Amino acid sequence: MQQKILHHIDKKKFPLRKEYLIALILIIITAISYWQVKDNDFISFDDPYYVTQNPQVQKGLTIDGALWAFTSIHAFNWHPLTSLSHMMDVQLFGLKPGGHHLTSLIFHIANTLLLFMVLTRMTGAIWQSALVAVLFACHPLHVESVAWISERKDILSTFFLLLTIFFYIRYVENPKIGQYLLVVLFFAFGLMAKQMLVTLPFVLLLLDYWPLNRLDPKKFKNINHTAIQNIEKHTGKKQKTKKVSVKNTVKTQKNLKAASQWSLVFPLLKEKIPLFILAAAASIVVFLVQHKTGIVKSAAEYSLQSRIENALVSYVLYMSKMIWPVHLAVFYPHSGDTLVLWQVLGALLLLSCITIIVLVIVKKPYLTVGWLWYLGTLVPVIGLVQVGLQSMADRYTYVPLIGLFIMIAWGVHDISKGWKNQKIILGIFAGILLFALSVCTWVQVKYWRNSETLFEYALKVTKNNWFAHYSLAKTSQKKGNIDEAIQHYQDALRIMPIDQWIHKDYGLLLAAQGNIGEAISHFQTALQLDPSDAKAREFLEMNLGFRGNIKDAISHYRNALRLNPSDPYIHYLLGEALAKQGNFDESLTHLKEALRIKPNFAEAHNGIGIVFASRGNLPDAIFHFHEALKIKPNYRDARDNLKVAIAQQKKRR
Repeated sequence: MQQKILHHIDKKKFPLRKEYLIALILIIITAISYWQVKDNDFISFDDPYYVTQNPQVQKGLTIDGALWAFTSIHAFNWHPLTSLSHMMDVQLFGLKPGGHHLTSLIFHIANTLLLFMVLTRMTGAIWQSALVAVLFACHPLHVESVAWISERKDILSTFFLLLTIFFYIRYVENPKIGQYLLVVLFFAFGLMAKQMLVTLPFVLLLLDYWPLNRLDPKKFKNINHTAIQNIEKHTGKKQKTKKVSVKNTVKTQKNLKAASQWSLVFPLLKEKIPLFILAAAASIVVFLVQHKTGIVKSAAEYSLQSRIENALVSYVLYMSKMIWPVHLAVFYPHSGDTLVLWQVLGALLLLSCITIIVLVIVKKPYLTVGWLWYLGTLVPVIGLVQVGLQSMADRYTYVPLIGLFIMIAWGVHDISKGWKNQKIILGIFAGILLFALSVCTWVQVKYWRNSETLFEYALKVTKNNWFAHYSLAKTSQKKGNIDEAIQHYQDALRIMPIDQWIHKDYGLLLAAQGNIGEAISHFQTALQLDPSDAKAREFLEMNLGFRGNIKDAISHYRNALRLNPSDPYIHYLLGEALAKQGNFDESLTHLKEALRIKPNFAEAHNGIGIVFASRGNLPDAIFHFHEALKIKPNYRDARDNLKVAIAQQKKRR
């Protein structure tokens, strides 16, 4: 029999139009807090991988692109629905960042409304649900997820998470297979946006406890009487109230309640088996993908002890930043083994005390659910399996903070019971809180205006932020501020001398400035740090060629080509080196192969043009110089070569 276990809203007390009014206010508040995001640019951190330099995404929404999204790994992950959302943005807005940002904002607003809706539907507590939604909408810790285009996966996966919960509520109200299939479907969609959602089956179990109350036998007519029979068998007699002492009666009632609760747990676990299978499959996929791409850091870099210590401290830091959201940065450097003992023990003590208070002493269902929601949903990204080089990240709180917001909203309501003018006092409190959070969010969004403002602020609010220096070095280099770029590269290497990417990029800058000797030194260091790094080997060999060691360079290129036969850059470098040696036939073979693999390879067109010009085939040379300029209109070498070829052709006439 269908059980009416949800707390529906009293329509007389809360007319439907009041829900619509609150929803409208949530939309307006969220839009105002984030509106300036439409003027923000792409940033240099991950946005090139996801959008601006991703050839598949740049084509917009295509069948080939969709197949690529589902069958390929990029940006160290497999998240096909996230890639499709970026393709759709390109289809609609091209590479104008404003449209991409507005899409993210629309999803964030949708998530806010969905959160308000599911909490209201489950609890009937419209004002507490509204407070949770407001905190979710306007908290500055969520700026990173909304204002960073690459973090579309956060808000998109949360959108599907909340839809999964919505259809789960409908399934609880009306347990039919069609409703359950929608739960499974939207959970699968969420995992295809971001695998952090693997904890969702556990979240649904928490919601079974509260507010759905599926573990309370009083809410069900079909109590499992087998459990009661087992207790009677264990005691050896029927439970006759008149012949049992008061003490035994109380004990028996507790045993009956516990047994009946446990008898309800197993069916709830059983019904979630398909969800656990999906979560396990997604966990395996993301683990294999991240190991293959090398983003999972080994124990040699971060010991198990350091990862556990960092996790404990991060749990507390996230809470402190929720309470006092200042010094928020795009990148927090990992402290490694340098955490002070008192910090770790203090974090462990605080987390233990809160857990004991919530689960043992106070025993309020909303506190239990909120606290376990926070602890549990952070597990995949808390750093026990270290992914990347950060100690923590604001974006990781997008879903977990909902648990703490639930604790706050329902806790404030409980504490204020019996107060005179409760509604007025809470209204003033909510208004002040909303204003403060909206202002902080508005300010935080400004820091995301572009790469320069973002990483300069990160340097101000963090210590030893080598990644901020590295990112500013690339930004300065792009703008032509070479001296500033060199200083940032040097600062980054002073803090993090074992990062191969800094050595490679700094080496490229030095090579471009003609400092070949020092450039080679950095490429060699990059190769020592990672002998399998094909790009570092290419750069090293290219610069060896610049120093006149053409034979050595050609030998290195051939070795590199055996390892990476489909790399267009190696074919190009080998073709260039062979041309310098005068081996035009083989040079042309490799340059054409580079162009076949990468059709928009301007440098390969230019190289082919040089070979044709050297052999006296000026018409073909001019054609390829033109093609190079079509791809890169500001390609100076191709333009100069074209002028020379045209001049020579005129002389022949």
